[in-house]
Amino acid sequence: MTAGTRRLPAGRVEEERFTFLADGVPVAAWPGESIAAALLAAARSPAYFCGMGVCWQCTVAVDGEVGVRACMTPAVPGMKVDTLPRRGPKA
Repeated sequence: MTAGTRRLPAGRVEEERFTFLADGVPVAAWPGESIAAALLAAARSPAYFCGMGVCWQCTVAVDGEVGVRACMTPAVPGMKVDTLPRRGPKA
């Protein structure tokens, strides 16, 4: 499998995918997929260690809200993700 490609999950059709913007670049995602999973599949992943919302290494900004854990937040069509903020948990 090459960077940016992934297998089509069983029972799904390509048309189910949607896109959101990550650092201004369109990223494809499946309904119910986390931001981190979609970024990882697109080879655009921020740090991604625990995958269960404990370590805060995958913190991104979503539609201007800083401190969002990409591994715990579902991707939504049209959302804007900035992978650069690494400010830890919300205060």
